[in-house]
Amino acid sequence: MRNWPSELSIVIPDTSLSTHENPVDFTIRAGFLARYSAMANVRRVIIYREDVSRDARAGKDLETLLKFCVIPPYLRKRVFPLTNSLRYAGLIPPLNIPTHPQTKRIAPGDVRVAFIEGTKVLVDEDKLAELAQGEGAQIAPPGIKGLTFVRITSVKPLKAELCGPVRYSGFYVELTHQGLKATLAQLNGLKIGTSRYGEDYSKALPSALEQLSKNGVTETFLVFGSPSSDLSEILEAQGSSAKGAFDFYVNMDPGQVLKSIRTDEAVPLSLITLNCAAALLSSGNPYLRWGKLISWEDNKGHPCWTRYTSRKERRNSRRRRGRQKPSDFLRLFPSISLSLFQDPKV
Repeated sequence: MRNWPSELSIVIPDTSLSTHENPVDFTIRAGFLARYSAMANVRRVIIYREDVSRDARAGKDLETLLKFCVIPPYLRKRVFPLTNSLRYAGLIPPLNIPTHPQTKRIAPGDVRVAFIEGTKVLVDEDKLAELAQGEGAQIAPPGIKGLTFVRITSVKPLKAELCGPVRYSGFYVELTHQGLKATLAQLNGLKIGTSRYGEDYSKALPSALEQLSKNGVTETFLVFGSPSSDLSEILEAQGSSAKGAFDFYVNMDPGQVLKSIRTDEAVPLSLITLNCAAALLSSGNPYLRWGKLISWEDNKGHPCWTRYTSRKERRNSRRRRGRQKPSDFLRLFPSISLSLFQDPKV
């Protein structure tokens, strides 16, 4: 699910899972973080150092686990040696993206992620294919040297040629070894910081979408703080400030009642909010072409929306209540959708 008009990447600290000290919990949470990212078709996951003076082991473990999730299962033993960070990797929920085949059957025309070994490529756990020249080699997600995309040209004998991706193939994982300030300076695109002190997303995201369309930005970076520190606190500790560091500083949960939302909780919340807002605010949405919206619940308690452009239609809308069919989208995300607009009094 990706309705946001540009490529979407997330920027998270190496302490994102610091509240999960147990290695089992840490591994499982990393797996769910990978699934949340893949659900939103995230292009890159960038990990920055919250405090460069501290041990970098947590960031390296998180990087290894995220890469392990993205790489096809048939290549994991070849690429990853058994280490302590992968000790409980068997508990990671499967990603099941298009590059993770559900069967071992290989057919001509299949596009697979393969590992280059000399003049051959490993296209399955124990199957090497002769490599013919095709398009230029492109490093496949998660960004490990030697991984590339190939198209099967023959099964007997097994042959393949270099090609590019044809579908979503996962996200690239990058560990910067730098603080947030230095990481932000290297990002080229629209930078959206997430914070409880930011502007309400219902006001900020329409402006972000307008800026994307005007400036032709190709990538959006959604930046998160740590479970213990807000983005402003992290930047202040590095001699900077949140003001001017981001194009938009957004509160993705204006009704937040918790003292803090952990990073692994903020990521799915923000990705869903971002994509749902883009879907509702897109020009193809018929409800947004003719003015404001009013909402109510039908006889079964489902939220329903209609549009009006005049006082007469606003008055007549009461008579239509109960005959409208609830939107499937609003059934799934009623709280997010209804909070995007301030409902006028009827």
